[in-house]
Amino acid sequence: MSHSNGGGYEQIGDQSPLLHAGIPSSDVKASRLRHFILGSVTAVIVVSTFIGSFIFHKLSSIQLNVFFSSCILLTCVSNIALMIWYRNQASTSAVRFIIYFNSINIILLCICANLYHHGF
Repeated sequence: MSHSNGGGYEQIGDQSPLLHAGIPSSDVKASRLRHFILGSVTAVIVVSTFIGSFIFHKLSSIQLNVFFSSCILLTCVSNIALMIWYRNQASTSAVRFIIYFNSINIILLCICANLYHHGF
């Protein structure tokens, strides 16, 4: 918040527009769309893998399938915590890179789990 001290100068605070240059709205919309698509794809693949672990257990034991899917779900929990932290703190791009990296790893783990469930 900026406060005028009567002398024409402004005291710069945390929310001052001088410190936080506006990001063009098209960049924000593209970034949000990219995040939504990556999150949606990851969520759909994780849910289908978890449900598939109960259904496709003819070639392997159901306990091992559920354990594998539970490990993937625990990885998702840590990624969701990173997303919440990034959203609340507006952290650096390094945290965003870690979120992308974890999401891609989760998708690859789900592909491996689905291949295992189906006996490939």
